[in-house]
Amino acid sequence: MLKAILLKRGMRSDRFLSYPFLRFSFLRNFIVALDAYALLQSQYWPREDIKAIQLERIRDILTHAKEKIPFWRDKFAAAKIDPQKISDWNEFLRLPITYKTDFKSKPVAYFTDQDLFAQEHITNTTSGSTAEPLIFFQDRHYETRSLAIARRILKIVSRSTLLPVIQVRARDRRGFDNNENLWFHTYNHNQLKYRINNLYQLAKNLKGPFVLYGFSSYLIEIARLCSEREIPLHPVAVIATGEGLQPSQKEFIESHLKTEVFNCYTTTELGWLAQDCEEHNLHINSEFAYVEIVDKDGMPLENGKQGRVIVTTFDNKIMPFIRYDTGDLGSLFTELCACGRTLPQLKIIGRQVDMIVLPDNRTVPSLDILGVFEKRLEFIRQYQLIQKNVDEFFVKIVPEKETIGSDRLIAIANHLRRNLHPGIRVEFEIVKEIPSTASGKKIYFKSLINAASPHHKDAPTS
Repeated sequence: MLKAILLKRGMRSDRFLSYPFLRFSFLRNFIVALDAYALLQSQYWPREDIKAIQLERIRDILTHAKEKIPFWRDKFAAAKIDPQKISDWNEFLRLPITYKTDFKSKPVAYFTDQDLFAQEHITNTTSGSTAEPLIFFQDRHYETRSLAIARRILKIVSRSTLLPVIQVRARDRRGFDNNENLWFHTYNHNQLKYRINNLYQLAKNLKGPFVLYGFSSYLIEIARLCSEREIPLHPVAVIATGEGLQPSQKEFIESHLKTEVFNCYTTTELGWLAQDCEEHNLHINSEFAYVEIVDKDGMPLENGKQGRVIVTTFDNKIMPFIRYDTGDLGSLFTELCACGRTLPQLKIIGRQVDMIVLPDNRTVPSLDILGVFEKRLEFIRQYQLIQKNVDEFFVKIVPEKETIGSDRLIAIANHLRRNLHPGIRVEFEIVKEIPSTASGKKIYFKSLINAASPHHKDAPTS
């Protein structure tokens, strides 16, 4: 029974969940609870059982992709692979690695399941650490499975699957649930100091325990403000995502919010990939995704070796991501964890987010610029913001078409001033290509200021 729930055979929920009156009903909650129950058991199963389930789920998503999506039909034909005949991992690894650029400038009908697309779809955007904006689509079934994974995470950090989670959001992102009353919107890092009392009031209105979730740099600033202003915001746990945390930064949050901090590895397009256990080791959600570590040539690396993080997710049939390059670097570890979970462990490298130093001595995370460019996906293929001085910025843009009008560049500059500082100067250069780093990684922000970034100091600062 539990295996059937994990495999989702005949249990796709997209069709009836496309009706708004069912979306938040008892039936929908029942599906999420059933998924969560299975996931709470399977994390302790023998690894060979999970590997077998993963192979079945990969065959399922590949077969669906071949039948319904021209993009993948062409990929399989070029690789001379029949998804239904994949019998081992070596055959699967013959598939080429895919990138964000593979989906760019292509008709939506080419890389999506149009039957599911017509029912209803969730539209989202991302650029992340690759600085290449992408519009992508998710289906309602993917969303329900994501909520079930979120309940497993909650059980780890709070011993309950149903505690409310206040989600600190710089941009609109789906998370632990769809209760908008628990979303604390702050449009940039600087806004926190003006709205910290609103966050406290939101927590106070819950009249009970809660979990706090958000980008690491935002959580650091919340902890600093609560300490400085003696605000008794005491969540039962904190979940940090989007950026790496230095040990001293983790200790800073824990000491000032008087709680324990857990890390979570997510990407906007792929969802919940891994999270800390009670021992603070990052475990992969293997029932939800298959994670590989490969070298620069795409060859699998041994246990503990550092390489590119490649992911295949199983549940988003409207727009599958198969052998997808996340743009992150990491290592896999197969040693058993003291927590008892058999799920493999993952270490992510290089997700530390740089801080931008501004003229009024503020520092803000470079994440604050992502929304500026994600709102302009229709004419930006890739971008990079370079800080030349505290008040001087240079923007390189690779356009989707030959050029970008001056009105659009002025709008970008004004948006950057709103998010960062009204006194900054912004210059632009339209280029054909933005080179990657020596490791092959594309970056969206680079600072030419010699002073060390405050984000990397031992003690967090404002």
